[in-house]
Amino acid sequence: MEPCTLLCYSLLAGVALLYFIFSRKLSSKASKRLPPGPRPLPLIGNILQLGKSPHESLFHLAKLHGPLMTLHLGFKTTIVASSPAMAKQVLKTHDPALSARTVIDATTCLSYCDHSLVWSDCVPRWRTLRRICATELFSAKRLDALQDLRRVQVSTMIRTIYEDCMTASSVDIGHAAFLTILNLLGNLIFSKDMFDRGSQESHEFKDTLTKVMVIGGAPNLADFFPFLRFLDPQGVRKVLTKYGLVVFRIFDGHIEERLQSGRNEEREKDFLDILLESKTETGENLTSLELKCFFYVSEGLCGAAVG
Repeated sequence: MEPCTLLCYSLLAGVALLYFIFSRKLSSKASKRLPPGPRPLPLIGNILQLGKSPHESLFHLAKLHGPLMTLHLGFKTTIVASSPAMAKQVLKTHDPALSARTVIDATTCLSYCDHSLVWSDCVPRWRTLRRICATELFSAKRLDALQDLRRVQVSTMIRTIYEDCMTASSVDIGHAAFLTILNLLGNLIFSKDMFDRGSQESHEFKDTLTKVMVIGGAPNLADFFPFLRFLDPQGVRKVLTKYGLVVFRIFDGHIEERLQSGRNEEREKDFLDILLESKTETGENLTSLELKCFFYVSEGLCGAAVG
């Protein structure tokens, strides 16, 4: 091994050891108040105990340590709630106290974590987006108003599948459902279909979202060992930045088109109109990046629903 390479590995190991020692000292007092859990190994913690099927491993660990337990994943301390009653305590009863979450490294690309409704801190802009979602996107009135649109989109999907069957063509049910949900969101947000049925762009967009979810949801060394974040050891940020820019360019086109053409007074306001007219608690307009991050979450949920 080259002396320079050996020196780099030695320095990295030294930094890891120092980080481990200081983090354990700082958390020693707090650890006395943590729920019970399996004994962690040095440096790697309980990572190996999760195995290839983490959900099954957590089920068996909860039988031993209770519905609320502590796991040490690398240098990250994680609390696991594994029963309905305990989940209610965490997600509802004590939601304000426990709303802060660890921001995974994958969401830091394109400043996504700073502007996303899912990952950003509880700041005025976040409260504005949450209020708009509650009153304009998920309200009973809005959902009832979209009933006819949902009926049209589903009917179109069924007709397309039927026509493909009549011509002995292969039918990709997953893509048909994906495009239906995507166009529903497109009409809700932009008052137009996102893609035409059968277009190559729709397949490429679905593939892009699928890759984003797979890569972003995979275990990342940078999350377990924060001192490695600057190295991006698995190239997660690099790859997600590439795919994120592809999605953002599509949203940029819709936003720019609306800004140039203005709102059509003959139709009802869509979600983009509402967002462009909205102001935060400090009187500022929402930025283009905040809009794109919000749409990114919406399309990601669409992909997750049929992925």
